[in-house]
Amino acid sequence: MTVSNSQGNDLLTSDLLSVALDAFIGIDQHGRVIEWNPAAERTFGYTRQEALGQAMNELIIPPAFQAAHQHGMARYLETGLAKVLYQRLRLEAQRRDGEIFPCELVIHEVQIQGARSFIASLRDLTEQVRAETALRKREADHRTLIENTAVGVARVDIEGRWLEVNPAIERFLGYSEAELRGLTFRDVSHPDDLSQHNVGLFSRLVNGEGGTFTLEKRYIRKDGVVVWGSVTVSPVVDPVTGYRSTVAVIHDITDRKRAEEYTERLHRVTADLARALTPEAVLDVTLAEVMPAMGAAAGGALLIDDSEDYLEALGHAGYSEEMERRFSRVPLTMSLPVTDTARTGEPYFLTSQELLERYPHLAGQREQFRSGAGLPLRVGDQITGVLVLSFSDDRLFSGADQTFMTSVADQCAQAIERARLYEVSRISVQRYRSLVETTSRIVWTRSPEGTFDHDQPQWTAFTGQRSPELLGMGWLDAVHPEDRARTADSWQNAVSSGTPYETKYRLRRADGMFRHMHVRAIPLRDDDGTLREWIGVHTDITERLEAELALRESQGRLRFALEAAQLGDWEMSLHDHSFRQSPRHDEIFGYPQGRPHWTYETFLEHVLPEDREDVNRKFTWAMEQEEAWDIECRIRRADGEVRWIWTRGQAQKQPHGRARHMLGIVGDITVLKRAEAEVRALNVTLEQRVRERTQELERSNRDLEQFAYVASHDLQEPLRTVTSYTELLARRYGGQLDEKAEKYMTFTVAAARRMGQLVQDLLDFSRVRAENHQVSRLDPNEVMVTLIRDLEETIEANGAAVSWDNLPAVHADAVQFRQLLQNLIGNGLKFHRDGVAPAVHVSARIEGQSAHFQVQDNGIGIERQYFDRIFAVFQRLHTRDRYQGTGVGLALCKRIVERHGGQIWLDSVPGEGTTFHFTLQLPLTETEAAGV
Repeated sequence: MTVSNSQGNDLLTSDLLSVALDAFIGIDQHGRVIEWNPAAERTFGYTRQEALGQAMNELIIPPAFQAAHQHGMARYLETGLAKVLYQRLRLEAQRRDGEIFPCELVIHEVQIQGARSFIASLRDLTEQVRAETALRKREADHRTLIENTAVGVARVDIEGRWLEVNPAIERFLGYSEAELRGLTFRDVSHPDDLSQHNVGLFSRLVNGEGGTFTLEKRYIRKDGVVVWGSVTVSPVVDPVTGYRSTVAVIHDITDRKRAEEYTERLHRVTADLARALTPEAVLDVTLAEVMPAMGAAAGGALLIDDSEDYLEALGHAGYSEEMERRFSRVPLTMSLPVTDTARTGEPYFLTSQELLERYPHLAGQREQFRSGAGLPLRVGDQITGVLVLSFSDDRLFSGADQTFMTSVADQCAQAIERARLYEVSRISVQRYRSLVETTSRIVWTRSPEGTFDHDQPQWTAFTGQRSPELLGMGWLDAVHPEDRARTADSWQNAVSSGTPYETKYRLRRADGMFRHMHVRAIPLRDDDGTLREWIGVHTDITERLEAELALRESQGRLRFALEAAQLGDWEMSLHDHSFRQSPRHDEIFGYPQGRPHWTYETFLEHVLPEDREDVNRKFTWAMEQEEAWDIECRIRRADGEVRWIWTRGQAQKQPHGRARHMLGIVGDITVLKRAEAEVRALNVTLEQRVRERTQELERSNRDLEQFAYVASHDLQEPLRTVTSYTELLARRYGGQLDEKAEKYMTFTVAAARRMGQLVQDLLDFSRVRAENHQVSRLDPNEVMVTLIRDLEETIEANGAAVSWDNLPAVHADAVQFRQLLQNLIGNGLKFHRDGVAPAVHVSARIEGQSAHFQVQDNGIGIERQYFDRIFAVFQRLHTRDRYQGTGVGLALCKRIVERHGGQIWLDSVPGEGTTFHFTLQLPLTETEAAGV
């Protein structure tokens, strides 16, 4: 731009520059000021006269930038290159007073009088920057407020999609902002709250047909929990783009809604509890309301018993039988959440992790429950028990939850106490009615003057006195003559003083018998204190007095018995271990003159040190179990002599609570102990003699068994010779002899064969003990297969059936086990019923370390009186022409089973069949076989 000198001066001094709001500064190529308008004066604080001719670099540029400015000006004048010309720049300038301020600067190059000059247009941005800074701060503060407020704030588009949410929304719904951006508000709303009305409000708002609206609705969190929110939705329109969206402000009102629900339930509980008349009914009402309200899986209540040592279950719901049994009676000394609450009165609300941290010993004992709550049942300042709730999930308890449960527990405690008092009152009324009924003949009323002035039905029924006889003071005629004067005097004194009356005397019954009576009467007064009448009751204490007399006589007899037996007696307090003991007790311990002060600890001091620990251990156990304490021990008497004593004590149990006293006796058993030692010495000698005699008998038995074995074996040869030659005679001379000779020969052959079988059976029987016992692991199933193969001909001939289950392996001798089964199965096949095909079944089951076998048949059966007899040698129940046999088979079975350490027996029903039972040991394990 080029202007002439005169034109330039006119331009620079024109009114335009004078009225401009921005500072205009002209400088020559040397950087000196050649123009300075009024706005520049106001901006920098220099007058035009002061500024003209000054170096702009030193006048308005902050010192930190002066060198750069000077360098840039020189480079431009030399090269013509400049980055700042004709650009809108934001930088800082300096006022006359040294203040650095922000400004906006535009520099133009001009030609003034042919010389290169520059005009700078500068605008003070101090207020603008201050406003921008304040705006940014307000925006940052607003963002911080939105992000840190407990109120949820979100921006939602017209389709209902979440665009932006603050952290409170994330906490409220359980979703992150990124997760919510993929959802609409409908996706997280409770289905029952997506009514046409609610959705219609949103549609009208985004369409511009409605304004801001507020409603209360339920949302479903990511974890499935239902929460309540009060949501206010407002429309938002971008003024530049016209983009329509909404802003939702959501207040979490879950606690308020729950509190409202809890309040309603509390009103219901209060009404229902008012109708519950027993503690059990109170608990039922309480659990019926609190468990569904809290989502509890189980609940119950435990009350502190009268002894204040235990919690006793009032009732439960939802717990297993094992849990109910385990917590039916809980010592308060145990470390449990419920006992801690009962002791301290502090409620607990514990998650699974908190339970394990506080009570690690309960790991694995909490069944399916993961969290729990316990509320003290409090009546006034007294803790009466604990209300317990258990949850199957890891429950977190809000303030509303805790307040509700605490309120329910308070209501429950008051209702239980009310029900208990009602029960006490009801029982008291029943007792009073029973008392009146049982003592109706001796309940009476008298006038203020102490006389009978009207009929007394109970008195008449008891004494037989009618109205004319008892009116006035006539009732005294029924009192025993020896008691009459004393009774009249004491009654007149009570009437005169108006004080309660109590005495004892004998009263004549209608049958003429005198009964001992305890009499009490009290004056009844009106509100003004005037005596209205006397009411009294006679209690027949005849039986009680007789019982007391009998007790005194019994105690005398007991004392005589103790003294005769030279036993001492004692009574010990379980609170401080102090004693009351008889003189004989002290004599036993070496104190013939008695010892005034005696305690359990004194007793322990007399016990020899080597017996003391055992004595104290048994005493402690007896106290804990409330069982009898029965010991024998050695003591050192006061004179130093060591003696044996026996003492027995029994804690005196109370109807409610723990025992407070123990009663016992003590005796000196030194002489008895010496006698026992002598008997033991004699027993040792006797046992030695018995062992020696037993060994002699065992040798004799072995000799006899060996003799039987040899004899049986040696008899085989002559019997075979007799049988063979007899059969030869029969064949050679058959038909040549007469009929009687033929019959004799037949009998001889049969007898020889039976004799041979009998000798063979005896040989087998003796062999069971004579031969070595070769036991090993044996599979009975393999034995059965072989056995059935051997018996195949017999089975087919009889049309029989033999079956067996899968049998367990046993530890047995193979030969003897086979003989055992063969004999039992053979019996089942032999002793069958006519017309019924034999059937035998073998089964077994494992019982402990043994196998229990059963051989069951459908034969003729055995009468019960023969159960033991059939196991004896040569015992037969049938003739040989009916059933063949020698009578040795079952005796052999019994010997085999007992040889293996088992037992054999039978069950039988005549005409239905017999079942033989026997047991054998199972195979040894590898460890047992190695002898470990």
